[in-house]
Amino acid sequence: MIFMKKITLLLIGFLLPLSMMSQGWTENFESMTVDGFGSVVWPEGWVALNGPTDVGANQWGSSTDDASNGALSAFISYEAVGAGMTQDFLITPQFIPSSEEAGIFSFMHRRAYTTLYPTDYSIKITTSSQSDFDSYVDLAAWGVQDFGTTWESFSIDIPAEYYGIPVHIAFVHENNDGDNWYVDDVFVYGAATHDLGINVSAASEYTLMPANHTSPIATSIDVSNLGAVSDNGAAVLLEVTNENGDVLYSETQSVDTAAGESTSVPFSGYTPSMMGIYYVTATVYTGGDVPDDLDPSNNSASLSLTITDGTFARDNATPANPAPGSLGIGAGNLGYLGNSYTVSSPDNLTSVTFGIANFQGSLEGSQVRAAIFETTVTGAPQFTPVAYTEYVTVSGQQSVYTAAIVGGSVVVDGTFVVAVEEDGAALPADTNVQVSTSPTIFSEGTAWVWWETIPNDLGAWQNAEEFNFNITYLTRPNFNDNVFSTEEVSSFEMSHSYDLESKVLTINSQEMLKRVNIFNMLGQEIMSNDVEGMNVNLSLSELNSSIYIVNVEGVNNTSNTFKIIVK
Repeated sequence: MIFMKKITLLLIGFLLPLSMMSQGWTENFESMTVDGFGSVVWPEGWVALNGPTDVGANQWGSSTDDASNGALSAFISYEAVGAGMTQDFLITPQFIPSSEEAGIFSFMHRRAYTTLYPTDYSIKITTSSQSDFDSYVDLAAWGVQDFGTTWESFSIDIPAEYYGIPVHIAFVHENNDGDNWYVDDVFVYGAATHDLGINVSAASEYTLMPANHTSPIATSIDVSNLGAVSDNGAAVLLEVTNENGDVLYSETQSVDTAAGESTSVPFSGYTPSMMGIYYVTATVYTGGDVPDDLDPSNNSASLSLTITDGTFARDNATPANPAPGSLGIGAGNLGYLGNSYTVSSPDNLTSVTFGIANFQGSLEGSQVRAAIFETTVTGAPQFTPVAYTEYVTVSGQQSVYTAAIVGGSVVVDGTFVVAVEEDGAALPADTNVQVSTSPTIFSEGTAWVWWETIPNDLGAWQNAEEFNFNITYLTRPNFNDNVFSTEEVSSFEMSHSYDLESKVLTINSQEMLKRVNIFNMLGQEIMSNDVEGMNVNLSLSELNSSIYIVNVEGVNNTSNTFKIIVK
């Protein structure tokens, strides 16, 4: 049994014209937004079009559950179309190639599945308009066997015959029940281009860490030389600050970076000593006699870590902004999916918080639980759980639950694994448990999966990345009943309506309300209002036309969430 193909939300967009670019440029797709019809608005100048031989309905859109860097990437899904093939173009803004500044077209990409589903991938160029399909010429073409399911870089030398001529370049995906294509970090540069980028994801493997089990953070960051010019003598400043902006730790290291290479830079690190939020920020500064940095926006990056009174987490989900993805095993299997954690001394694990996705509603009313596993000397989970949680009842499309350990608690020491159980025999037919996932914090060797027919000689546990899923599960161990802002909230009965003319949202509830929070489709909080009473009228006149998520909080630790379209 292999992992089922993931269902990924396609968000499709249109765009506005862009003034022509004659120098090197980059695009990381992080600026993509969602319009009032649920479609992606592409970065300026980009366009997604169905090709002239396309017989499908899909179109290039965005992926919110996987990216080379950041949160978003361009994405096109496979499509089963019966006869014929799909043909989908993702086309760049117009730019002018040149040897010194724009002679190389590079990007990060990957496909999705280990099985080789026949798919044609190509890069095409035109000196005409974006929609003049007959004018496109191949620069590169390959099939699924030619690249992998993990992110990798691909670079193309733009032929000299195009130097000085305005062009568009297109990513073209053709398939019939084939494979997906993820594209990110497009970079156009030349022989004289210089660009340093920084990545702080290695600075902490946790997003939440109990105060009595803290470990050093900010011990390493990565510097990438994305240009064509080596930079010897660059400097990296690494700082840790608290919620008040006080600098708790500051260190600078020099680094030599070769063109096209990534370098890990070690630091002495900082160990938090008090509960609260800590921010790790790294900034790289160019050194030596090098050209100006092409893209200063990637010279600095940061992450946050919260020291709690009793909860570990590797994900960044919140009740208002759940983890964006989900992953299961397969209908009919007994199996487990979860993360490993390490405590500095023995402690009583009393409950587990975990997220379950139920977008199709097939798990409604099903009973799900988590299990605790000790690990072997290699770090892999044992085969027999040392404890289980109580069962929880699945309710809603995507919910976070906290379940107590059966018997009250279990003592864990060193490294252990917290995993959600999928008992296929106890589930409705043709369904599986989808555990919520996040790509934000990913540490190799910490996300685990096992099922009865796992395809290895020993039937052993394997890491999720071995199946090409670079994700973190929303499974959080809680100690001594100190649950950090993750306790299960029950819903309550309410109704809502939205008047398009007055732009007033009306909420009627059967219990007292205390707050209404509004988020955009990227999970960013747009509005938060403290309210009183059971009936609330809220003006949304200041919101742009788009789709929003409304989270309504009651006074009795209850919550209800719904979507609205503002026009």
